This record gives sequence, C-alpha cells and structure tokens, in this order.
Amino acid sequence: MKKSLLLLFALIISATLFAQDDNCPVPENLQAKVELNNPDYGKKYKVICTWDAIEGVDGYAVYVSTQYYPEGMWMGNVSNTEFVMGSDVEGQLYFSVLTICDAENEIVSDRSEEVSVILSEDEVEDFNAIKAPTNLTATANSTSSIELTWDAVENANSYFVYCNDEEIANITATTYVVENLKYNTEYCYTVTAMGVDTESDPSEEACTKTLGESLSESESYFNIFPNPASDNITISTNQEITEVNIYNILGVNVYNEQFTINNSQLNVNISDFCNGVYFIKVKTEEGEIVKRFIKK
Repeated sequence: MKKSLLLLFALIISATLFAQDDNCPVPENLQAKVELNNPDYGKKYKVICTWDAIEGVDGYAVYVSTQYYPEGMWMGNVSNTEFVMGSDVEGQLYFSVLTICDAENEIVSDRSEEVSVILSEDEVEDFNAIKAPTNLTATANSTSSIELTWDAVENANSYFVYCNDEEIANITATTYVVENLKYNTEYCYTVTAMGVDTESDPSEEACTKTLGESLSESESYFNIFPNPASDNITISTNQEITEVNIYNILGVNVYNEQFTINNSQLNVNISDFCNGVYFIKVKTEEGEIVKRFIKK
C-alpha cells in the first residue's frame, strides 16, 4: 500500500502540487560524491547522494538542477537515504532532497540545502586510479644501509622504490632496506604504488644520510674518551643525551640505550666488543651526533 502511495505521490511531486509543512523536518547533512569509470556501473560518472535518516517518514524526493534549469527537476523518490544516478555528460549538478512525511495526505518538507558535484575528468579521480603512498620515512640503519617505510595503499599490488628517479626495487611489502650505500652520504627516495595496470604518482620525497662522522658544529661540544679504548668509553657533551646507539663496521647495532633523565656524561662498557672500528650515534636535545672510536 505504501509503495503504491509513493508511486502516486511521485506524479504529484513532479507536478509540484504538494503541501509543504513546517513540522515536516528537512533532510540534513546532504552529501554527494562522484565516481569516474566504475567498471561495475554502466555510465561514465556515478553520482551517489546520501543524507541523515529521519524516523517515521514515508520517504524522500530527490531533485537536481543545473545552470540551465535552476528551479530543479524531480529525479525520483526513495525510501532509504541514498540516491544514485549516472551520466555520460560533463557539467555541474546541484542536488536537494525533501522529506515525504505523509504520502497519503501529501505532506512534505521544504527542500534541503543544495550540494553540488562537478562531472569532469579534471575534477574527479578515476575509480581505477591508485593513490600515491604516504608517510614515507627514511632512517639510516648503519654506515651502508637506509630503511624505508610507508603506509599501505588500498588496492595496491606492489610498490616501486626510486632513488633519484631511478627504480631500485619492486616489492609487495611496505618496508625496504637499501644496502651497499656510501658512508656519510645523503640519499633521497620516492615510492609509487602499482595497481592492476596503473602506477600511482610518486610519494613525497624522503632523504637521509648514512651513518658517518658528523660535520655538525656540535662536535666541538662532544667528546669520547679514551679513544682507542679497551674496557670503557666516556661520552661527554654539554647537551642532554637521550639515546645512544653503537654500530660495528658492518652496520650491525651492537648497543642501544635510551635515557629519561638528564645525562651530559655517561660511561659505556665495551669490554665484550670485538676489536675493531665502531660508530657511536648519540641523540641529544639538539639533534644527532655520530663519532668513530676504536676498540683494542
């Protein structure tokens, strides 16, 4: 019965012969989005309108207007809070919705505020397009390696890693370690995502240096002694030390300690270290300092 009333009421609404009632609530939070080249839809553009539900009403009537038809044309009635239409023509459309509070007595609300969409390949992202990776970070693991991480991209089958616009890897994970790099050298990277047959735009660039001796002005306030050392080394600086990492010549982390209290001088036991060259990276409140020392 209600369905037949809605069908009958559609003819009445389309002829604009209806009774607007201030007590009939106007739909709110009307939103519209556009999909371009959705393979599951028969039109070039798929427009999806949604709005908040209103309890106890018989349905909603949807209108669309253009610059050539500003008064709006009735597009249909729905009993839920979603309306979908398709188009192969570009242009700007304006949607509004009114509430059918009582179909039998022809009582409706005013129209909602309009929401507009632009049907244009320049404005709408292709449904099959894949987004660029985000939050790319580059972290120096050693004197010869840098670790890259980024957020996963929806519908990505793999990722291309680039260094200075040259492809260096094609992987499925969202982390990659670049190895065999030069000591104390800066490298810059970008990552793209690959869909079925589409590659995304590149991510924002991330740059970092491999570990090596610091050229920072902070060196003049930073000291390691004795060097060479056999049992203990002392780290002395005028800054607050927050973390210490020590790497062997192969780039393997052999020592890590973090600090939550103020430390400007500390001792590190290296008696169990093998003899050789090591790099110590000290994080302070001012940044990072890297020095080399010898265990004998």
